[in-house]
Amino acid sequence: MTNKNCSKCGVSNLDVEFHNTSTYCKYCKSIIEAKRRYNKSLETAEDKYKFQRSFLYRSVHFKDRSLDFCAQVMGFHIQELDLALDAIGYYNNDYRWCSNCAFLKPISDFRKANNRKKGHQDWCNDCKKEYEEQNIDYIRDYRTIYHYENRERRLAIVKDHYNKYRDHYLKMNRDYYFTHKDDRNEYAKEYYENNKDWLLALQRNYYQENKDSIRARGKSYYENNSDKFKLNASLRRARILKAQPKWADMKKIRDIYEEAAFLERFDGVKRHVDHIIPLVSDKVCGLHVESNLQILTAKENLSKHNKFELIIE
Repeated sequence: MTNKNCSKCGVSNLDVEFHNTSTYCKYCKSIIEAKRRYNKSLETAEDKYKFQRSFLYRSVHFKDRSLDFCAQVMGFHIQELDLALDAIGYYNNDYRWCSNCAFLKPISDFRKANNRKKGHQDWCNDCKKEYEEQNIDYIRDYRTIYHYENRERRLAIVKDHYNKYRDHYLKMNRDYYFTHKDDRNEYAKEYYENNKDWLLALQRNYYQENKDSIRARGKSYYENNSDKFKLNASLRRARILKAQPKWADMKKIRDIYEEAAFLERFDGVKRHVDHIIPLVSDKVCGLHVESNLQILTAKENLSKHNKFELIIE
């Protein structure tokens, strides 16, 4: 092998690698190429400083270049570059690089991004906010188009995520509701008072346009939950009459109403839960307790009216 020396640093090809047809060693050749890219014309001093910071950080962090290499390309002393790296936070693990403004900033200045290897976005919050303010119309249109083009997939992702963390979201919603209950009620009341006419007109228009569906939905809900309606109606009556004692077994009372609803659905015969001893009577007044309830057909109960025959043996 023919012996030759690098025309820049003078090192022999026995010590370092050379390009096939070049008179420079690979190290010197890379310095020349980096200088060519580094010495580009920039309009403002701010752009120049930004480019210098970016070149220094990318060379050291991503390309594993030495400070000696950067000093030869940039024309600074090694100590100056080392101080510059320390000033921008390179030696601090709590800092991240913003690829837009070319500054190392605290991790808290970056939004989290699970799809990135480092766990944060490439742009800092200030750069991101400035970009969003300058391109608000474009971003809004882009998000709208993207949402409708990927609507089914996005809804499936959201649904799966909610089902996976359902307990967490329910707890979070409950905590938020009770924490902000008074504020929410006050805001709702104030909003209603300020928009009362508009809200009432909106409700009337909606009812007129959807009258049939609203009635059908209400009827269907009542048929499927008739036992609850009847139970609530009887409890209300009992509370009014003060006829329900504290020792009444609510579970057994509820079971009686559910049994009446089941029999009604089973054979189609309408049934009532009747008080054996009426709650209000000239002779005697009963209590709203499980032992005073019986299931009768509607015909039997309506024919019975509010009668109670006192039997004395």
